[in-house]
Amino acid sequence: MLIKLGRIGVRALAVLMVAGCGFFPSDPIPPSVAIRIDDGIVSVVLPCSPSDIELAEVYIPTPNVSDPVWVARGYLNSPTRIVSFDPNLWATVVGKYDVESEFGVSIVSTDYVNETEISNPSLAEHLPQGDYWVEGSVMSLDAFLALPSVTEACP
Repeated sequence: MLIKLGRIGVRALAVLMVAGCGFFPSDPIPPSVAIRIDDGIVSVVLPCSPSDIELAEVYIPTPNVSDPVWVARGYLNSPTRIVSFDPNLWATVVGKYDVESEFGVSIVSTDYVNETEISNPSLAEHLPQGDYWVEGSVMSLDAFLALPSVTEACP
């Protein structure tokens, strides 16, 4: 399995390696994130509840470095597993994003860095309320939270 690291992922990997931690081929596969798009606004469900959300980014994946097209800081909602990329819910937003073509998202909290890419955003749109796109299939929030990769990842 090839794991593609975006700009935040590379920074987080460097921090983990200095701290003596890291993701290595023998480690379990990191948990997914769930994603949905409602009226052009991305929402992401994180595998673990963060204590604070520092920043969120939307980027266009490229073979080399993926620079963000949208960066938000200062999440105004209480941190929960569900993070909205609605610009009105962030203190500072730079750039803009659209969901017409492939994109990736990164969320940095004080506890974790979560990142995913979606090659066909239309698959995450017009889903029934409470359903999310998770690595190739649609599932309910409860089904996502019950995945072994999610339940085993969170303390």
